[in-house]
Order: sequence, then structure tokens, then C-alpha cells
Amino acid sequence: MPAGADDVVDRAGLLGELATRLQAGHSLLLAGPRRTGKSGLGREVLPRLSSDGTCVADADLFRVTSVEELAVRLLASVAENRLGSWPRAVKSLAPLAEVLRTASVSATLHD
Repeated sequence: MPAGADDVVDRAGLLGELATRLQAGHSLLLAGPRRTGKSGLGREVLPRLSSDGTCVADADLFRVTSVEELAVRLLASVAENRLGSWPRAVKSLAPLAEVLRTASVSATLHD
């Protein structure tokens, strides 16, 4: 489990700084030894950004081995952020899929 809120000194100040920089379009890298709160900070700043209208994604990249797999994980995370849980989004598209399965296209041509 990631380190918790009580495990990081001056967490509030650091969260505010992260949110400000990310909203300004900066790329950030959180580096440090294991269990020092990097993942926890990242996960905690996402709801702050999301509530301000920023599109956010949370994807565990530990076992990602290709660019394609990275794209799928990020897409799934963004879709979940915007549409709710992934299964709910897929379920909501089921009626559209059914219509598309039975749809046909026809045309009448006149000289």
C-alpha cells in the first residue's frame, strides 16, 4: 500500500504546489525512495485537479511493457474519469451497439 497522509511532512503544502504546477501545464516527476508517499501524493492531487475541470488519469504502469498497453491503460482511466466505471460505460453503449448491428443502409437512385 502507498504511504498514507500521516507519513509525509508538509503534505498540504506539497499537494498545493503539485496542483498549481500541473494546472499550469508543467510536467512533474516525483522521485524518492520506496514508501515515501509518491504514489499517495499523486492519487491525492488527482481529485483536486478533476474538481477544477482538469482531465486526469491514474494508471499503474508497473507492468506496462509497450506503448500500446500504455495507451490502453490511459484511455481506460480517462474514460472512467469522464464516464464512471469502465463496465458502466460499456454497458451504457450496449443499446447503441445493438442498433448498429441491425442497421442497414439503402439508397434509391434516379436517372
